[in-house]
Amino acid sequence: MAIMNSTNAYLTLNGTKIANLTNVSFGMTMETRETTNKDSGGNASFLEGKKSWTASGSAMLDFAATNLTLDDLYTLIQARSTVFLVWDTAVSGDSYFYGSCFITELSTEGGVEDNQTYSISFQGTGAITKATTT
Repeated sequence: MAIMNSTNAYLTLNGTKIANLTNVSFGMTMETRETTNKDSGGNASFLEGKKSWTASGSAMLDFAATNLTLDDLYTLIQARSTVFLVWDTAVSGDSYFYGSCFITELSTEGGVEDNQTYSISFQGTGAITKATTT
């Protein structure tokens, strides 16, 4: 087994890579529902609840990039519709994850004599699917 080089990880939306990514993240959560009752002997008990997933990324801003840019992402968030997201490494044998989501945040940041960057966040809607890169 080899430790994954995170430089390989990227995000695509509707089949096109997000340009100039410097950071990506993907996460899943499962809520619990409390089932504690008078017969629980003073111990809290829980059962499974709703599952959800999120993803996010940061990138250097380049309006002339050939992949998805801030302008493209702005258009997608304004449309208020779902996008198809894939978190992948393109390395044969690695897992990748995909599903429909909404863009929930798009922001830019930059300091004096610094690279202008932007961040984007996604909230999954429905199930996330895992597959293996071939």
